Amino acid sequence: MMRTLAEAPQIPVPRRAGEPANRSSQEDDTPRRGLGKGRPGLPRKEDVTRRQKRNRAEKEIAPAKRAKPTKTPAPSSPPQQRPTPNQPNVNPPKQPAPEPRRVLRLQTITASGTKREMAIQRLGEGEKDRPPTHKELFLFFQEMNEWKRLDERLVAPMQEIQAESVRMAEDDEMSVIVTQMLRLAGLSNGVANCSRHTIGCMVRAVHERHVDDDGNEERRIGATLDQLQDDLEAMQYDVYVKSLEDCGCDECTACVEFDKAYNAFYDQLEEDEANSDDSQTPPPTFEDRPLHCVDNEMKAINIKSKFAGLSSSSLENAYHFAQSTAPMTPPTLSTAAPTAVMGSTTKYMSPYLRNRRLDDPLPKCWKTNKPGPPDGRMVKVNKNCVHFYDGDSCDIFMNDKSHQRLLTLAEPKRKISVRTLGNDAPEMAFAVRFYKQAESSTKMHAVLTRHIGVESLRAVRQMVFESKQIYLECDTADDGTPFVPYDRYQRALVNIWLENNQGVLENLAVKLASAGYTMSFYVKGISQLIDEAMREAIKHKAGMFNLPEEVFLHPFRPWDLRKRWTDLGSCPVDYKAFAQITNAPQHPESAWKEGQASVVDEERELEDGKETAVYHFRMVESSMRFESLCYKAPSTIPGAGFGLFLRPHATIAEGTHLCMYANRPATREELFQSSRDYTLMSSTGKWYDAEIETGNNLGRFANMPLVKESLNKVVQLSKKTTHTEFNEHQWKEMEDDILKECDATYKVEKNQLVVVARREIEASNVAHEVFASYGSLREYWLKGIHESPENYPSYMVETVRWLLTSPECNWSEAQRQHW
Repeated sequence: MMRTLAEAPQIPVPRRAGEPANRSSQEDDTPRRGLGKGRPGLPRKEDVTRRQKRNRAEKEIAPAKRAKPTKTPAPSSPPQQRPTPNQPNVNPPKQPAPEPRRVLRLQTITASGTKREMAIQRLGEGEKDRPPTHKELFLFFQEMNEWKRLDERLVAPMQEIQAESVRMAEDDEMSVIVTQMLRLAGLSNGVANCSRHTIGCMVRAVHERHVDDDGNEERRIGATLDQLQDDLEAMQYDVYVKSLEDCGCDECTACVEFDKAYNAFYDQLEEDEANSDDSQTPPPTFEDRPLHCVDNEMKAINIKSKFAGLSSSSLENAYHFAQSTAPMTPPTLSTAAPTAVMGSTTKYMSPYLRNRRLDDPLPKCWKTNKPGPPDGRMVKVNKNCVHFYDGDSCDIFMNDKSHQRLLTLAEPKRKISVRTLGNDAPEMAFAVRFYKQAESSTKMHAVLTRHIGVESLRAVRQMVFESKQIYLECDTADDGTPFVPYDRYQRALVNIWLENNQGVLENLAVKLASAGYTMSFYVKGISQLIDEAMREAIKHKAGMFNLPEEVFLHPFRPWDLRKRWTDLGSCPVDYKAFAQITNAPQHPESAWKEGQASVVDEERELEDGKETAVYHFRMVESSMRFESLCYKAPSTIPGAGFGLFLRPHATIAEGTHLCMYANRPATREELFQSSRDYTLMSSTGKWYDAEIETGNNLGRFANMPLVKESLNKVVQLSKKTTHTEFNEHQWKEMEDDILKECDATYKVEKNQLVVVARREIEASNVAHEVFASYGSLREYWLKGIHESPENYPSYMVETVRWLLTSPECNWSEAQRQHW
């Protein structure tokens, strides 16, 4: 049965004290809710914006209709005598007080809302059913002269659509033609929806920039909208004045001079209010402002139309539209009416995404399905240069052998940050911890922790390691240079393709979803291939999907956790209170382990005398999250091959998990067949071997520092000509010097040998090579070189042979046997 979405939570309506609960809607004095001022679904603000106050003040000072004269009663006392010409006027008349200043804006002769052709006809003194006059044609020329050409990036696609549509009309059936007409009719809506959403994103960016500049995180969006509206009106007025000055007629010149005098008067009045009452200059009144000439009317109308749709309320609606959905998502690409898309998306998209389950049916407009890329868009990548730090993100480092297209994309940092399309893997920073609570108890204890972000990272690294070749899917421009879109973090948004040993290309995101370690993500529409692979993984409980369904509901999904992380400014240790799990399997501790299939029992029968247990979970900070920082690269030690590196990072505490060396102890047969080059004995006495490279045993690349320098120092201190003996104290000094350079060591965690921080690693803005000690110079290096000289460089073999056999060495026979 198809699962329906849960209803959105109801917003409680406050009641007055002592008021009955069943009040009618007419008596409800709750603040209005809706899509007007304020955020959707919240009460409207009681205060008004600065712009609203100014508009209301201007309405109050507007001249009222002149009242009819009324008869005044005869005065009861004789009127005062007016002064004669020879008699001085003791109280000279004062100038009237100036009216409150009003903002000078663009003005038009034609009433607002008049159709353009009607305005041309009236201004051109034409008639409806008569041929147009020369003046009408001149006004039409002025109208057309102000039109702007469509963006050149949209012209070519529109030409292709037009040619295709004409071919349909000539050859296809009527049903196909009508369908194409409907599609063309919706193009304008699609462009309008994209444009309004882009404007909303711009408003949001301006608002965030002002918040950063002011340092006031509580700055209201209304203040930003008012500032934008002021800037737009000022720009509109400047363009209008420029058109008046270009005209230069008496009427337009008088309009410009009045505006200058009006602004100059009030500027002076604001500078010196104390002397304003003594001014003998009569104050200008706004009602005396002259109009421009008729010939300039069409320019004024065109200027006004250019700024239409950018009012404060329109900008606010666009801002909320951008807040409710990501750019270039199905709503912004919809060809439905913009008012319907903006209104419904703003109100319902966030609740819908919160309540949607991963296996809920998809809206048709969300589905996208692209076939395999053609060879012309495939760029080969050296897989040793690809370093994944998340299930869906990686860095590609350039070298001299890199493809020329990649070198173009990587300039100037010689590195490309990549985000794979259509999927969202679990966040490395979080882990899922499960707790058990007995039915008769109030206490809970942890029973299992799943680092699903690390599991996803290890899965994708293993897939890349096992592949034969890696390709990036890149579009190319007309000049042959690669072209890829980028996200807000400057990561290239591309598909990564893996070529297996049979020569078959596989989409990496689809393959990872099939393994159950990533989810189809609603950004530019849901990829049907990735979504179907994820649904199959959910059905078969593959990968992380053997966990209970509650783990993949709001607010525990990757995109929910990222938003929470952004709001807090740091990774929260305890993100959410305990959430209860319903319908748990019979043995959750084993069923929810990595690699196990969780089967939920339909009917569980308990044995007599046993009580049920309730299970909960919560998101916690992953102790293995720094594994995303580790990668292999050519070592800084000459001749050492690859080394283990950390990406730029914050301070890493002592004992922090860095990466894995071996996932289990080696068996006797494996040790017998091994060359022992990568064999280490743990503190528990078990042997671990990392001779066979996998995609995740990066600990095998950690080098031991100062080995060559220490061996050379041993030789110098062991010469009889300069030193009489070589003692234990000198050995210890060299061992201590090596340990000072080592910032990592080995530790057993859950039967795995892992690399952990030996001491606190300071924060670094550049890549940092990690060094670890394999053992002492005598017990590891001298013994290993003596027993297996074929596995070591020739200079090391000659050094050990000289120490053990040369008569010029000051070692005694007892020391040679002991050391």
